[in-house]
Formats: sequence, C-alpha cells, structure tokens
Amino acid sequence: MEQFTDEHANLLLGKEFLVKVDAASSTPYLIKYCTTPSKTHCCILITDTKKVWAEVLSCNAMARRWRNCNPQRALENADSNQEKVWRSSILDLLTEAHTLGGFADILFEAVESNYSDMAFELGYEDFKWRWEPNFLGYQMSADIMSRQLIVPLISTNHLAFSASEPVGGMSDQDLEKAVDKIGRVAKRSPDVHIRNALTKPRVATTVRRVASLLYSQPDIPGIHSEVDKPSLIVPSIAQAWPAVLEDQPTSSIPPVSDATRQPVAVMPPASPLPPNKDVDIDTRVQPPIPAVKIPDRSVSGDSATESEEESDPAPDGKGKMKGNSAAPPVSSPQSHTNRSPVASPPPANEVVNNKEPASYSDSSPVRPVKKRQKQLSSSGDDDDAPSKQARGGAPPKRGARQPIKRGGKRF
Repeated sequence: MEQFTDEHANLLLGKEFLVKVDAASSTPYLIKYCTTPSKTHCCILITDTKKVWAEVLSCNAMARRWRNCNPQRALENADSNQEKVWRSSILDLLTEAHTLGGFADILFEAVESNYSDMAFELGYEDFKWRWEPNFLGYQMSADIMSRQLIVPLISTNHLAFSASEPVGGMSDQDLEKAVDKIGRVAKRSPDVHIRNALTKPRVATTVRRVASLLYSQPDIPGIHSEVDKPSLIVPSIAQAWPAVLEDQPTSSIPPVSDATRQPVAVMPPASPLPPNKDVDIDTRVQPPIPAVKIPDRSVSGDSATESEEESDPAPDGKGKMKGNSAAPPVSSPQSHTNRSPVASPPPANEVVNNKEPASYSDSSPVRPVKKRQKQLSSSGDDDDAPSKQARGGAPPKRGARQPIKRGGKRF
C-alpha cells in the first residue's frame, strides 16, 4: 500500500462526502474518494468523526485486488496495451461508483481484516470491491477533520443563518455566488470569519440546543435572538458578604493592649547550682546582688582609696574572662563565711565619697558566683591591678591597703 500524503489530502478537498451506515454496529461513516490526475493511483478516506482511516492504491495493486474480488470478470492473457486499457476502465468504474449518484445504490459492510486496521466491502449487481485502510493517527486525524469537515460546516452554517432568504429557496447560481463571497472572506481572515459565524446569539444557542438534544442532556436550553449584557463590576466586601459582617459585631473583638504589641521578657528566678560545679558566667543572666555598706574612711583632699572588693570582670563572647590567662576566678559563697555577698563596687577610676551606696532589696535572689581556684599572693602585682581591671581581668586578693599611683604623686 502507498503512503497517504498531503497531496492526497489536498485532492480530497475537492470531493464530496459519501455517507454509509454499518448495519451490524449502526455506525455512520463518511467516505471520500479521488484519483490522481495521471490516473496512476486511487485513494479512499473514511471516518466515523472520531478516527480517520485512509488507503492509497497504485494501478498494479488496484488490478490485483480486482482480480481477487471478481475473478470471473478479470482480463486474462492480455498484452500490455490491453492491460493498460482494461485498468483504466476499471479505475473509471470505481470513480463512478464513489459518487453521490452511484454510491447510494451500493451495499456497504464492515468486515474483519488480517492486513489492515479496518476493512469494508462494497457490492453492486455485477461486481464487488474491498477497501483495507489504515489508521492515520490522532494528530493527522484531527487536522484532516478540521480541514475536510469542521471549518466547511461552520461556513455553511454561517451562510444558512446570515442569508437574506432561505438557502433552500435559492437557485444554484445564487447559492454559488453567496458561497463564493463567504469563502473569500473566510480565506482572507479565517479568525474573523469563525468569530462572526459562531458569536451570533441565534447561531450559538441553536448549536447549543442541538448538542444537548443529541447527547441527552437533562436541561435543554432555549434559542435566543438577543442576549442581555451583565454588569461586570467587582463587588466590595460589604456587598459580597453583608450577613457575615453583621453577625460579627465590633464589640466582640478584643482590644489590642500595649503588652500584646510589645511583649516584655520575664526573667526566670535563678536556680541554685550544684556544689563544686563551674558555670560560665556569660551563659546566664545574673540577677542584681544586694550591696553592703562601705565603712566611712577619712580621705585627704587629693587622694582616694580603692574599694575593698572589685566588680566582677566582664565576660567576652566565648565565655572566658578578659585579661591575663592566669586571672583567678571569683570564689563561691561557701568559701566566704565571714563576709556578706559581694556588691558591685564603683569603677576603679571613680573616687569613693563619704556616701553609702543604695542597697538593693532583700528579696532579690543571690546569684552564686564562680568558685575561686587560685590566689595570687605576690604583692608585686598590686601596682598592675588597675591596668588588669581596665583590661577586664579580676584583681587579686590583697592584704593591707596599698596606695595608688595618681599621676605623679605617691601617697
């Protein structure tokens, strides 16, 4: 079998559809037939409006199939010229049989085939014929159905509804002129033509009603010549949901307090630490430590003494103490039995006046401090204590009070 090409599809555009119904399955088939201008091939196209099958036969294949279907009416023992004339006569007979006038009297029957996707036989009084087309595929089937059937039907439908007089009452010449006019418009701008053909209310509603009737829809829509234009305005929230807004009064909505807007962090109470366990100072928030009264001491006009207790060193980002690496840690409360909890003294460079610092409330929890492991007994580091404290290190514990260097004076 020869391959079905676009050339054969274009030849079929100028041919009419022939309709036959299979009696066994009650399936209607639409058929088109054509021959090439040189009469070397003949072509058949058949569809059930869902799939498309086609077959192309050369003259040799056509003569061989005729002899198989009609062995008593085949030419035998003929020379080449007689064979050529005989084949041409058989081809003309098939062409006449596949016309509107000749196809109406021909019997149609779909049969099984071992060589093709579909097969059907045509029978007349004196001869039989058999076609064995193959499926062209869904993509090519859709293209053929659009060009061969759908678009021509849309244009014909447009002509039937837009003509000034009924199409059935026109003469053949007047109908040809009307069809030619619509065909020129559709060829020049097919998009505008299809839009004008299917957007008319009467056409659109008629097609809708026909489709509902054919496929048994429960609600059959009516046909209308005019349609109303709706108002395409986006509704507001109050218009779209008025009942919802009325059911939710504003008094039921709780007011937003300042605490909700700005949440306040609550400091949890400090839990006692287990004995003999060091904890990094920078990993916890230290509560305020109650201060102790500092006894009054006589101070000269241009001198000052350091406080007996120094403030805790500030931790750095890694949880270690700043200053010298040998700086001693702060001792735990258990090791100081004769003293009260240490208060945060003023900075080293601030002069202590004869005033008592404000003490904290007795209800404040006492934060245990880090256990002191080593004591520096060397008095040579006393002079360097302010510099260590300035760098963040803890001053060593000292015995007797030593004078402090203030500028160039020594006391």
